[in-house]
Parts: sequence; structure tokens; C-alpha cells
Amino acid sequence: MQEFSDFAEEKYLGQIESDHANIKSRLTLMENTIKTVQGIIDIERTKSDRQLNHTVAIAGVGLATSQIASAAILAQLPDEPTPPTYKIYVFVVSLLIGAIIAFLTYKLLQKPRE
Repeated sequence: MQEFSDFAEEKYLGQIESDHANIKSRLTLMENTIKTVQGIIDIERTKSDRQLNHTVAIAGVGLATSQIASAAILAQLPDEPTPPTYKIYVFVVSLLIGAIIAFLTYKLLQKPRE
């Protein structure tokens, strides 16, 4: 058994060491490639998260403004019953105000930062 071990060491040890060195250098390149791809994925995920945050902010500001406009218009009404057509008018006007403010918020968030 010792003879086989010595023979194998003589014959294959050099080849194994050169294969190990070759694979180790390729492994380093592969690790660098994986890290680069992971960095690109993280950047894209951050962009996606930022876009979602902007969308939520725009919708929130628009809906809040619409609700405030509706409440302000309806607060000015006397205690008498109001016709349904006026309530529909208030609803539409408040939605338009909310849409305008949401659009302005969108434009503000699209403005490049210095």
C-alpha cells in the first residue's frame, strides 16, 4: 500500500497542484462575477422600492387632499338637508382637487435632485 501511495504521489501530485491553482484562479473570477451581479440586483431593487415609495406618496397626498377638500366644502353647508346632486358635485370637485395635487406631487418627486 505504501508503494502505491508513493507512486500516486509522484505521478499525480504535480497535476493535482496545477489543477488546484487553475481552479482557484477561476473560482476568484466567479466570486467576483457573482458579487457584481448581486450588486446590480441590489441597485435594481432599490430603484423599485423608491418607485413604490413615490407611488404611495402620490396616492396618499391625492387622497388626503381630496378628503380635506370634501370636508371643507361640506362644512360650509347649513344644517338643512342637501340635495344628492350637490353631494355628487362636492365629490367630483374634491376628486379633481386631489388629482391636481397628486399630479403636482408627482412632478415634484420627478424633479432631479442636486
